[in-house]
Amino acid sequence: MGSNKKKQTLISTTNVVVKSDLDGIGSHSPIVSSFNDKIRPVLDAVDKLRNLAVMEEGIQLPTIVVVGEQSSGKSSVRESLARINLPRGQGICTRVPLIMRLQNSSNSQPELFLEYNQIKVPTTEENVSEAINTATQVIAGDGKGISKTPLTLIVKKKGVPDLTMVDLPGITRVPVHATDDFPTCESIRLSQSVDKNGERTLAVVTKSDKSPEGLLEKVTSNDVNIGLGFVCVRNRVGQESYEEARFKEAKLFETHSLLSMIDKSIVGIPVLSQKLMQIQATSISRNLPDIVKKINDKLSHNIVEFKSLPRALTSVPEAMSALMKIIGGVKESLRKVLLRGEYFDEFPNDKKMHCKARLVEMVNGFSDELKKCPESDPTRNFLMDEIKHLEEAKEISLPNFLPKNIFLSILKEKDNGISSIPKAFVEKLFGYVEEVVMSVLMSHVRHYYQLQISAKIAGLNLIENMIENSMKWVMEIVEMEKLTDYTCNPEFETEYNKLMAQKDAFMKNLHLYNSMTIERVGSVDLVKPRNSPHLLDQAFDLRMRLVAYWSIVQRRLVDSMALHLQLSVHRLVDEHLERELVSQIMAPNGNLERMLEESPLVASKRAKLEGSIKKLKECKEILAQIMDRTHDQC
Repeated sequence: MGSNKKKQTLISTTNVVVKSDLDGIGSHSPIVSSFNDKIRPVLDAVDKLRNLAVMEEGIQLPTIVVVGEQSSGKSSVRESLARINLPRGQGICTRVPLIMRLQNSSNSQPELFLEYNQIKVPTTEENVSEAINTATQVIAGDGKGISKTPLTLIVKKKGVPDLTMVDLPGITRVPVHATDDFPTCESIRLSQSVDKNGERTLAVVTKSDKSPEGLLEKVTSNDVNIGLGFVCVRNRVGQESYEEARFKEAKLFETHSLLSMIDKSIVGIPVLSQKLMQIQATSISRNLPDIVKKINDKLSHNIVEFKSLPRALTSVPEAMSALMKIIGGVKESLRKVLLRGEYFDEFPNDKKMHCKARLVEMVNGFSDELKKCPESDPTRNFLMDEIKHLEEAKEISLPNFLPKNIFLSILKEKDNGISSIPKAFVEKLFGYVEEVVMSVLMSHVRHYYQLQISAKIAGLNLIENMIENSMKWVMEIVEMEKLTDYTCNPEFETEYNKLMAQKDAFMKNLHLYNSMTIERVGSVDLVKPRNSPHLLDQAFDLRMRLVAYWSIVQRRLVDSMALHLQLSVHRLVDEHLERELVSQIMAPNGNLERMLEESPLVASKRAKLEGSIKKLKECKEILAQIMDRTHDQC
């Protein structure tokens, strides 16, 4: 029944009897003719919008929707309004949206047409049922299939109300009995599911003559909140003509002992016609300004989107110009997200593209990993490694002399232990950079499918080279740390002296305890060596030097990696990117000339937007004319 509930009126049909009476107003009276003259142009305008399929653009139109169970009498009501016979019989039910456009005509000869799938098929009153069944099979296929494609029946006939109704594929439950209460009626329950307050629902009680008992109380109490009220009608019986049926209906509500007590303003097909036309006119008038606004907004949006499509290229110089523009756009986007951190323009909600923040998080994670690795634990194998190396380095030499090669030997072991961490970090770091670069590249060539493969190859080559160069660089850094022990950072001596100041206390307590706590060293378990105090002194000195120096090494690795990252990214954006892209695209088997071929996706989008813009402009013109006419009448 559509997504915009405010613009729909529901006719809920039921075979529960509701009392009503008839005031004798015919649809061909002067009052009705005057009303029709005013509403017909507005209704024609809305029908033109519907024919233009403006609802496919997300613009909802005021619509009278007919709902009801199978065999509830809704077909009889529509027949009475249109004064034509609709498909009937066992198993016949609505399988496509049937739009009925009734137009009061001064011609004595009726005109009937079916419109579907952009074709118009004339028919006659005698053949309309067969024509509808044939068209339904064409649209929805044989069997019980249901389709969303609408079928429009246009009826131009003298005496019919100016009215447009939509009959949606219906429910197929067993109809309720005439003696059932309204709250249990499936038609009303269905209408309440989309119109909870009932303010847009008009309930039509069919087959009023079948069970008149209690109808007056039911329609008077209105226990089911039908906002637009009730209309009770008598269905045409057998082969009665429509004139005979209306005469018998009027007589029924005038003379029946129970039905004659129902107010004349809510009984009879003529009253239903009047109510529906009034409801339709009110709904259109209320919603027309909003429809105009939505069409204008949609039109403006589509024009902007159409203008944003890439210009169709007709020559190699144009293709080259477009390529340079693409490369410039890629470089500027990467400068924003990778170098300047200005990602809120293009990627405000995509945190993956907030690159500077993500890169800082990754560098901090690298630093934390180095600090938490076993090689950075100052208490690990406390003094034992040092004693082992000192014992194995014994030589004939001066006493109390600490050979430098012992320090470098232990330092090399630590560097070897952490060498996998910077390598893994390089892969992770530039894997992320690759995601960002490829995302930006693909977004800028999305309209040029011919360039996408070349751009992807160029991007992958760039990142592969960055990873290869960075791997070499990081391994050189690690190798440099293995070769020599050097720093000019004064923090080394400060930290070393601070640690050595605890040596005396450590040695004193070593004779009393197997475990102790030293500031910056932490809680340690020490197996008392059987070696001389001289060896223990040297081991302690060696460990404190290593602890103080290792913190310098860690910071140096992190700082160097951060600086290398910045340099690599700058070179990628400012130097390597353009060269690699041009190299790939301008190669003998490149795709520059193929840029002259428009991508199927862009071509399809261009055609769709052109059609939509044309349609919306036509709609805008139709509405402008009717708004001007309405203004003049006011």
